Amino acid sequence: MSRRRVHYTSLAYDDLATLLANVNDRHGMAAALAVDTAIERVVRSLESMPERGRMMPELRDRGHTEFRELITAPYRVVYKPVNGEVWLIAIVDGRRDLGELILVMGTVSLLSRSRTPDNGRCGVSARRSSGARLGQSRQ
Repeated sequence: MSRRRVHYTSLAYDDLATLLANVNDRHGMAAALAVDTAIERVVRSLESMPERGRMMPELRDRGHTEFRELITAPYRVVYKPVNGEVWLIAIVDGRRDLGELILVMGTVSLLSRSRTPDNGRCGVSARRSSGARLGQSRQ
């Protein structure tokens, strides 16, 4: 089985840094590291099983079937398989009404154009350590 390269878009990376900073602020570093580990496990699973997630119901109902998601409660990891690679689009709190967010912010068009800051060269292997993401999000 071939492994797929997984890329973080700048939006997904920013989402992750923000949510880890929030967890750290509210529950401490150990909780933030546990959340990061859970999300990393889900992300790494996409290297070998990119189609395993479900189509996002809010987007599928609007005709956008290319976006998928995996849940690591309460977070939703939104991604799009493209040409043998996987693009992480967003990492959001599943307790939010994502359907409303999509309507209000026009997120579908944003998701369709999302790219990494370095044009796709930043894969999972280049991702910073948890501590670096937590530290970076506080700057």
